[in-house]
Amino acid sequence: MAHSTEQNFLNYSPTEKSLLGLAVLLISFSMYLHFSNTKLRHLFFKSSEDLFLLKPIGKVVSAGGQVSRQKAMDTEFTSLTLDELVYPQDTLMTGSESTIVVELSDGRKVELSPNSLIKLNFELDFSVGGIVQKSVVTVLTGSKTETVKLKSATVKDKEDFVVKPVVVAPVPLKVWDLSPPTGTYLEVTWLEYVQQKKLIVLGFKYNNSNKQLKVNVKNLDTGQAVSTLVTHTRGDLADVVFELNPAVHPPGNYEWFMQDWDGKISARSSFKVESKIGAIETHQTLADNRIKGRATKEKFEGFLLRWKPLVVKGNVERGSVNKSYVVRIYRLEDNHLLLQKEVHSSQLLVNSTQLTFGKKLYYTVQKDLGNKYFSVSGKQIFGFEFLSPKLKLPAPNMQFTKEVLIKHNQTVFFTWGKTNYTTDYEFELALDNGFASPLLKRILKTNLQTATALSPGTYYWRVRSLSKGRPSAYSETRNFQVLN
Repeated sequence: MAHSTEQNFLNYSPTEKSLLGLAVLLISFSMYLHFSNTKLRHLFFKSSEDLFLLKPIGKVVSAGGQVSRQKAMDTEFTSLTLDELVYPQDTLMTGSESTIVVELSDGRKVELSPNSLIKLNFELDFSVGGIVQKSVVTVLTGSKTETVKLKSATVKDKEDFVVKPVVVAPVPLKVWDLSPPTGTYLEVTWLEYVQQKKLIVLGFKYNNSNKQLKVNVKNLDTGQAVSTLVTHTRGDLADVVFELNPAVHPPGNYEWFMQDWDGKISARSSFKVESKIGAIETHQTLADNRIKGRATKEKFEGFLLRWKPLVVKGNVERGSVNKSYVVRIYRLEDNHLLLQKEVHSSQLLVNSTQLTFGKKLYYTVQKDLGNKYFSVSGKQIFGFEFLSPKLKLPAPNMQFTKEVLIKHNQTVFFTWGKTNYTTDYEFELALDNGFASPLLKRILKTNLQTATALSPGTYYWRVRSLSKGRPSAYSETRNFQVLN
């Protein structure tokens, strides 16, 4: 059968074969039109409306974040970027953190807020002058802002009714979450001073991240504008970096503020740059009169206050920096200034007559760096504590029998450790631990005392150091017993 059909086809004339092939093509083309729902006139006879569909209806002039577009014949949304053309029957969509501004061919600008969906189209206006294309914007969800420049247009809302275009003023600039907030204190580190650069990040949030703002920095103390900076944006976040140069920008109060699209100041904040730079390191000084070596010192020569000199890149001083230091000594209990002195080295010897003897003190060191900056030290506490001697013999609770006393000629020996800066020692021996009526009280030059012919009983003794009449506290009280 198949062989017979093939044989019959071979017997057809060339004309018959051509007509048969044309019939097959016509059937296939008809099936394509049917299943694709394509009208034959759209392929061969384009109307004025069809021609307008091929013409752009606008252009993207601003896009922030993820913006998508679905064309009339597409089944999915694709990314839409700056400067792309948009066409009739395009559907535009913004995300949760994105915005877009489309400038339409009729002169309007349409700005979409986040989470909005619109469809672009047109209407044909037939008049004596010809066919005019009028833009139509249908809001499917979300909101839009419109501004009309020259031409009229028709706008449809969610319910798809026609309203006249209205000129809407631009959205006012709103700024919030300024950082650093007003009243912030900023310190310059020693490394920043040496490098002559401190980076201060000025950040904030605002309601239109598609537009860059100008941020101005002003010195409130001098009234001079310091810098004008352009913002860098990340979504609704924006920031600028103000580079403070200690050699140029003095410490004090600074203000920074933003200007909106019309140059109007929209928000202000301020910060203060501290004049003190913590860079001077102090050393500990003398604390008490206890002997650290074998030899004793009779005369108190004073306090030696020492600190490390400032070094910049191996040089002891920067050329323009004042080479002197100012040392201030305070009383610790009430911060009362006792002494202020300018020195040209990294140490100062202070004698005891200049200070309150026996009180806790502290000192600070300061150096003028120029341009109203100062390098300072922290508080270094010091003071001379005139301590009592440490008792040695007799040992605590020691008992003396008759045999021991006979062996030592009825004599009890007392001794204690020597102390520095001591002119005399005061020794007391009593039968009561309150020393209300001492049996023996002596002012001695040495650290040795004896007592003889002591009756049986319990005895108490103590010692204190004296320095030109100034006494230390008493030592501990020890006791011993003389037995029958």
